[in-house]
Amino acid sequence: MWMAYLDIRGAYDSVVHPKLWRKLEEAGMNGWMINLLREMYRENRVKIRWEGQLTEWVEIKRGLRQGCPLSPILFMLYIRELEKGLEESGVGLDMSVRKGGVHEEQRIPGLIYADDVVLMANSREDLQSLLDICAQKAAALGLEFCNAKSGVMVFNDLSGGPLTLQGTEVAFVQKYKYLGVWLTANPIYLAEHERLLWEKTKKYSALMKCRALWAYNRFEVTRMIWKGVMVPGLTFGNAVLCVDA
Repeated sequence: MWMAYLDIRGAYDSVVHPKLWRKLEEAGMNGWMINLLREMYRENRVKIRWEGQLTEWVEIKRGLRQGCPLSPILFMLYIRELEKGLEESGVGLDMSVRKGGVHEEQRIPGLIYADDVVLMANSREDLQSLLDICAQKAAALGLEFCNAKSGVMVFNDLSGGPLTLQGTEVAFVQKYKYLGVWLTANPIYLAEHERLLWEKTKKYSALMKCRALWAYNRFEVTRMIWKGVMVPGLTFGNAVLCVDA
């Protein structure tokens, strides 16, 4: 299996507003909703302070608001042509099944979560085809990939030449952090993630032995630390991963 983890350089900051409104119209969004979004982004201006001097007003004509709950949704709608191009390519990781004795061909070209993209294929040639589609669609949207933060991971052999994205070679990696979870090219692909979980367990164990905590109600302190620190840290990613207990 061949995988490519892609990083979009300044993803949210690169969204061009006129293109975004057009993409929303093509997606069938109601006109009043688009007008509402236009008003939210209309006349966005900033002043920049540099070495004690303040600039004139600078109008912001691109970018999505950081931290806004709408931004991930708007970005996904903005790059829907990229997703559509991948799906229509007919290339991807073979996940075919048999239902009722009938062979059903299924191919998954990749996964996209907001600005985190991972491509999947059975061969180097297929993965290069998916990379070419991403390069073409991204160029039309005014987006660029950061190859320094991208990587190709192979779970079988490394035969064949290098892979390129937007004219630049993408490095082969042995591990990559995707959605906060470390994945490796080893047979136990979650080995690094499980190692980090074990380190967190030891750190939290030491925290629980801190005698200064026990000047307060032990039960309340333990419950607060367990629910607020340990559970989130130890269960991160469990919704999509199978980790040994």
